[in-house]
Amino acid sequence: MFSKQPDSRLYIDKMYDMSSRFANWDPGRQIQVGDFGKVIKETGEFRVKGNIFTHKTTKDYAAAELSVEPGAPSDTHEFVSLEAYKVAFDSGPTSGIPGLATAALKHRIQFTGRRGAVLVLRNPRPITLKGDIDGLPREALRGKGLTLVVEVTQSPDYFMFLSHKSSGQLRLTLQASVPAAGVSAGGEIGAGWYHDGVTGVYKSGSQADHPKIFTPLYHLLKLDESDGPIRGFEDHGPSAVAGEECWMPATPPWKSLDSDGEFDEEESDDSDGDELDDSEN
Repeated sequence: MFSKQPDSRLYIDKMYDMSSRFANWDPGRQIQVGDFGKVIKETGEFRVKGNIFTHKTTKDYAAAELSVEPGAPSDTHEFVSLEAYKVAFDSGPTSGIPGLATAALKHRIQFTGRRGAVLVLRNPRPITLKGDIDGLPREALRGKGLTLVVEVTQSPDYFMFLSHKSSGQLRLTLQASVPAAGVSAGGEIGAGWYHDGVTGVYKSGSQADHPKIFTPLYHLLKLDESDGPIRGFEDHGPSAVAGEECWMPATPPWKSLDSDGEFDEEESDDSDGDELDDSEN
């Protein structure tokens, strides 16, 4: 029997396949480098248990041996799943889009009738954990499903979209300023972003609305003794090794989903216990 999964989990699954990073379904919720916790199977949400820079068993080592370093921002980055593709943005039929002439970003994306995912970031930059994580005390980091955030991607402007099961084009712009109400030309405006066309679930945020910095993506490692292939990393080795234990890229704690967000329940793993003990922060 096949089971359809929440939109959040389908979106996160598609983003992982494209970027080898986990997507934050609520980019306004900050996830910090050094956080450790668990990706909840039912929704894909990352639940924080603590941070290595403040946890009593790891903070001394982290302060002495590790650092958090920002990288240089890039102009724009887009992730488009296999069920969609980017096409040229011509101005003819889209002349009614508010602010098109002065838009900071302009995208047109074609969907093929299957559920596809898109993430567009303006001026994203990585924030990375540097140093020898091999020496971290392991007590707080052991446990079924526990993972460590070693990099986050921050951006002042983001647009995330998961299409419904239909074909058509998504027309998307980031406005230089938020258009006045009532000029949406049949589309939707939110926090500096305008989109119309194919229907789906979307979220957006922009510094045009407020100066918040968003965290749309993050990279997780886990302690793992397995030497089998890792989803998306079949040709990659561990990032660090300590005796029989390895720091390995964490993968979504569910079977790979099909394009409609379904998987075979008979082949699914049993629940791995999503409760976290927060008593040791």
